[in-house]
Amino acid sequence: GGAYRELNVYVDGHLAGAQHPFPVLYTGGMNPLLWRPLTGILSFDIPAYRFDLTPFLAWLIDGQAHNITLSVVGNYRGNWFLDGVLILHEAPQGVSGGSVEILPADPRVFEETSQNESKTLVVQKMQNTAAFHVRGSLLLGNGQQLTSEIEGHLTAWSLNRFEG
Repeated sequence: GGAYRELNVYVDGHLAGAQHPFPVLYTGGMNPLLWRPLTGILSFDIPAYRFDLTPFLAWLIDGQAHNITLSVVGNYRGNWFLDGVLILHEAPQGVSGGSVEILPADPRVFEETSQNESKTLVVQKMQNTAAFHVRGSLLLGNGQQLTSEIEGHLTAWSLNRFEG
């Protein structure tokens, strides 16, 4: 696999968010298992990635079991530690109902190729697109309706030439 990575979150199998992670180099190099006892300044200051799951609240509060999945695209035999934290705020007036609508979005495309152009040249190409679009509404106990919508598009490509 190549160097491309993408963080995804799914709610009941539906893509709810995607982000490109910022590269983090640990004091032991790329592998956190090689950390040294003394670390560099801010070496543990790894950013948190936030995904807005608001449109899915009608599903998440319906009293049924749901599956929220975190995954990394391009992590073939990789070593990624993912910890999810779900933060919910309850409306003081309560919620009496709601709906979730999965809207059409472009299909995911992830292609990665590597070919020998000659005895001394290898060309590696990667292209990726991901999209999601969700609208949700909640009916509060006081009769007020709240609607939220998220839409996201990610694209990335790379071309690497290895000579030698």
